[in-house]
Amino acid sequence: METVTLTGRLYGQEVDVEVPVYGRCPLCGGWVYASSPKAYGCTNHPKNKCPLTIWKEYSGRLLPEEAVEDLLAKGETDRLEGFLTRDGTRRYAARLRLEDGRVVFARGLPASRVAAAPEGA
Repeated sequence: METVTLTGRLYGQEVDVEVPVYGRCPLCGGWVYASSPKAYGCTNHPKNKCPLTIWKEYSGRLLPEEAVEDLLAKGETDRLEGFLTRDGTRRYAARLRLEDGRVVFARGLPASRVAAAPEGA
């Protein structure tokens, strides 16, 4: 995992902090890092108001760091087990996809398995 140095203010003093990053933001090209205990965010959020947020938990399942890297690099994750239904009675498997800076549950085949339409169709 790569690290970058971020500059910020702490008690009125400017400080540099090295943080691990998970990839580039698909919206603005900034670095994505663990911006809070509950989410990953873009380094450009404070100055450019980049809206990218990837929550660390979806439907009762913590998102592994590898899944965050996949979302940023490929736009979707592999199939992940352990999501919980809204009523909390069943667990299920799903893929997550990044669309316009938001994480959504993927429907249908993975993008890598969707067949191209035949020529002239």
